[in-house]
Amino acid sequence: MELENAVAVVTGGASGLGEATARELAAAGASVAILDMNRERGPEVAKEIDGLFVACDVGSGDSAVVAIERVVTELGVPRGSLVCCAGIGAGKRMVGRRQPHDLELFERVVREPDRHVQPVPALRLGVARRRAPGRRRRAGVIVTTSSIAAFDGVDGGVAYSASKGGVAGMTLPMARDLAPEGVG
Repeated sequence: MELENAVAVVTGGASGLGEATARELAAAGASVAILDMNRERGPEVAKEIDGLFVACDVGSGDSAVVAIERVVTELGVPRGSLVCCAGIGAGKRMVGRRQPHDLELFERVVREPDRHVQPVPALRLGVARRRAPGRRRRAGVIVTTSSIAAFDGVDGGVAYSASKGGVAGMTLPMARDLAPEGVG
């Protein structure tokens, strides 16, 4: 995929795999927007790659819509890629030494990554803009990140493994839904 002068969005781009991805996209010539809740590291990474940092909880539809509008205003319509690396984890056993896994934490860990990779706010805006008269139907790519934990699990990672299983399970149907819109 040609990334020179393309606009790319990386959720969770302030650290880890997201940061590495943002750096690679920038090195390939893309203008990169980092959407992340880390207000300390995010601006540093964005400055280093000459990108844009937008403080955002991508699991919140309202926050994501505001963030994507800012990306469109400052960088342009994201026609490069949307790379979904945002997520949370909790290394807890189902039953620990003193107590069972905290149910609220379990539900949050399972719920959050699925919300973070469902780029509905971004797609709604991005795909709609690409369908405007005179626009090509090539709408870029969406990359979701899961883990081998989705299939093999990890010790003390019941919630994490469940969340990654959700990501893996929704990626193919999402790809099928978006293929007619030119999203790969």
